[in-house]
Amino acid sequence: MMTRSPVSEEQVPFLRAILAAPDDDAPALIHADWLEENGQPERAEFIRLQIERSRLEETDPAFVALRRREFELLRVWEKEWRREARPFDTASRPFERGYLRSGSFSHLDRFRRQAVELIDRVPLQRVRIGGFDQSAHGLETLANHPATPGLTTLALRSRRFLARQMQAFPRCSPERFRSLRVLDLGGHNRIGSSGVEALAGSDCVRGVVTLNLGGNDLAEAGLRALTASSCLTQLRALGLRGLFLTTAEVDALDRRGRFGELTRLEVSLCSDDPFAIARLVQGELIRRLERLDLVAHWYPDRLFDELELVPPECLRSLRWLGLEGVLSVEQIQRLGRAESLEGIRTLRLNRNALNDEGLVALADAPLLERIEHLDLTFNSFGSPGVRALIESPRLGRLKSLRIAQRTTRPIIDALETLIRSPLKNQLRLLEVAYSETNAGVLRRLANDSTMILRLRPINQFGLPATAGLGWEEPWRIELDPPLDRGDTWDHAPSLDPSPFAEPPEFSLASGGGPLRLDARAAAGFAEALRFHSARCFSSGTFAPVVVASSPDL
Repeated sequence: MMTRSPVSEEQVPFLRAILAAPDDDAPALIHADWLEENGQPERAEFIRLQIERSRLEETDPAFVALRRREFELLRVWEKEWRREARPFDTASRPFERGYLRSGSFSHLDRFRRQAVELIDRVPLQRVRIGGFDQSAHGLETLANHPATPGLTTLALRSRRFLARQMQAFPRCSPERFRSLRVLDLGGHNRIGSSGVEALAGSDCVRGVVTLNLGGNDLAEAGLRALTASSCLTQLRALGLRGLFLTTAEVDALDRRGRFGELTRLEVSLCSDDPFAIARLVQGELIRRLERLDLVAHWYPDRLFDELELVPPECLRSLRWLGLEGVLSVEQIQRLGRAESLEGIRTLRLNRNALNDEGLVALADAPLLERIEHLDLTFNSFGSPGVRALIESPRLGRLKSLRIAQRTTRPIIDALETLIRSPLKNQLRLLEVAYSETNAGVLRRLANDSTMILRLRPINQFGLPATAGLGWEEPWRIELDPPLDRGDTWDHAPSLDPSPFAEPPEFSLASGGGPLRLDARAAAGFAEALRFHSARCFSSGTFAPVVVASSPDL
């Protein structure tokens, strides 16, 4: 049943003013004043406090106080406020700076039909379009849409996103993309070097500060086109995950050209080229970076050899370091002693197969004395390693700790240790796996500390069964966002744009031969798999669940 939106006609100009100035909170605050004067003081308060909270770090004590009041308001008013976006909104969409600002559309045609009405209900600013139009006119159709000028974040997904699609970018009016700040084209879209050249030469990307091209088949020519672009002069963050760059491609990336403002880089290095690491570490680009996420599953010793040769003053700007690979105990010890990394405040070692022995070595690393944010998610350690970390005397600056694993049982007793540790009252954020097996210890931890608990659900249905668990202060419990929610580069400490993550590939077969689907059925089936497979685990094993009623299936 269609539900009439509660947004009155008088509010539409306020919403359009917010869309016209996406980087400015003043229009939203003016709208809040109008709401207060017209009998909606709670909605006005909610907008103001979310704007104020967006300007704080999540480890700030004031952040926690604002979040508590926000929870109190949502507990009473959330259902009514979410009616603003019906029937398009789902319960997973977050409120951002007071409004529902994000939307996910399975294909371009659905966005074209629905977004026109949606922009008069909510300030739609962040959009993901999956199954992007395969014709050469997809980008031009998007550019001419009434909602496009207000978009700040645009993610396009299609396994047939050919280079010819990108050729339309230079023909589009820059005014149509005037608000665009984050452009996510990652995920095997097959853009190619020619597509990147067209993108880099388009005036439509002059305002882009974050660009993700991970997983595409770029070559040295594509990287040179990027670094030489006169239209990407505002670029601050670049995602090249999964490209496995060679020495020549790193050299193209490192050349200054017009790329001098880049401060955040996510990059994968080639397994067949050990010299690519040396070129990156010895180059000029790394000396300007504030944040580096490096995927180097091969030659990790070579990486530390190079880091130990770099004078500390050369990496003075580097504050964030993410290393994804297979780090041995010896390599972790070298990491902890590296003098060139003395400026690091955020350390991300997720997906490293880090075991208890490695975590014990990390707990004794001098580097930890300077770390404020530590991310160890999706490794292989258990209670001994976590207990050694909690009891380490080197965590005097630590504010946030992420230790969520695929299972919960092995670290329950380590969480008991945390309850008795001084670290309990020092931490502002703890991210941990959640299921019914560890609900009791988490409840005690939540009710006996001042931190926010971020829970990654791993129970049988992939959904948190928190009802009736007796959380005394539920505003401090933060559920891990679903795949279509989450944070993007301009909101989160991770370069990985989680709400726009690429669905996994699936091979479909039936007893009588290949399973044939029409385009619409295939899109729905892929969306169902993407949604469920990200959540459903059974005894630690991937267990996707699909419910479909289409006769084509």
